[in-house]
Amino acid sequence: MKNNHIPFNEEIYQKGKLYTIGTNGREFQRVEYKGSKLYNGKPMMCFQTSDSKNLVVNPSFHTFVIEEELPWYEGLESQHEYKQPKKENDNG
Repeated sequence: MKNNHIPFNEEIYQKGKLYTIGTNGREFQRVEYKGSKLYNGKPMMCFQTSDSKNLVVNPSFHTFVIEEELPWYEGLESQHEYKQPKKENDNG
């Protein structure tokens, strides 16, 4: 007998990744996915904004989700910044 197991709990979004979320008339850019929680028995998608505000989205009302890429300079520390060397005798 063949086992036709279909996983119903497959994760679509990855925790910690950044996404842009589109809802009915509103767009939230670069929000971090934190997971899902149940609210009155219905799973809700939980995100956090860059200013640490929580965003909960009802999957029935979201229109699109785009996975964001970090910019190349994200995470660079100030110690790695290159500065122009000073000229000692700059007379023009």
